[in-house]
Amino acid sequence: MPLMKPNKRIFKVYGVIVDNKKILMVKAPNGVTMLPGTDVSGDDTTEQALQKYMRAKLGIDFSRTLKIGQYEQDVFEDTVMSTYLLLINEYSGKITPKVEIVWADKKMLESGKLKTPMIFNNQILPDLFRKNII
Repeated sequence: MPLMKPNKRIFKVYGVIVDNKKILMVKAPNGVTMLPGTDVSGDDTTEQALQKYMRAKLGIDFSRTLKIGQYEQDVFEDTVMSTYLLLINEYSGKITPKVEIVWADKKMLESGKLKTPMIFNNQILPDLFRKNII
């Protein structure tokens, strides 16, 4: 039986801000902690969508990014989520969050004390560890 081709694709982008081997994470109202990020929609590029999110939620603008990962995950029978990870090398402004933030190091992330999405546990965080980003 042939594999079913997805009818729909969802695009997401997350930004990685590192300071002293800790990464900036945001806490959603439901208690889930994740990297700051958003859906990519309309004509926005991944960078444009992330820039809008960072400005609105954290009060910063970034000037340089580096794509450090792309991940695929089946979310429904006919839907695939493509997630892009951008390392934010330079940003301007002081982080003034409008959401709850957590600076997490590798030990905190590996401890399981933070509730994180499955794609973070299975793909994104292990990739960040392998790449020695945190």
